[in-house]
Amino acid sequence: MIDDVDCKILNHLQGDARISNAELARRVGMAPSGVLERVKKLEERGLIRGYEARLDARKLGSGLVAFAFVRSDDRVGGIESAEALAAIPEVQEVHHIAGEDCYLIKIRGRTWEALGRLLRRRSASSRRSAPPGRRS
Repeated sequence: MIDDVDCKILNHLQGDARISNAELARRVGMAPSGVLERVKKLEERGLIRGYEARLDARKLGSGLVAFAFVRSDDRVGGIESAEALAAIPEVQEVHHIAGEDCYLIKIRGRTWEALGRLLRRRSASSRRSAPPGRRS
């Protein structure tokens, strides 16, 4: 369980993971030593798994975003396709979903044409590997 102070700490860290301990303590109304101890405990308990840099995709040349549904022949709970999808450099997120389609993926690219080529290339390779009668 986490209390209200832990919730406040987590909310502030989600908004700015680089916030100083002193500023975080000021915002939650505690002494810096107490906040530091709480953050360490949140990390030890696995509630804070790490800190990340948020990149500006447009400035990196990958400002276009597309979402695509992907079908898979994986058994329920299988992760082979999810791992294969996650290994594609342009794929940023892979979400397992219920229904006819198995995954929803978030893809970034430089141009619509590049995204289209990627989707067509991946779609063609998955159709070639699908068993007869199960092609989409």
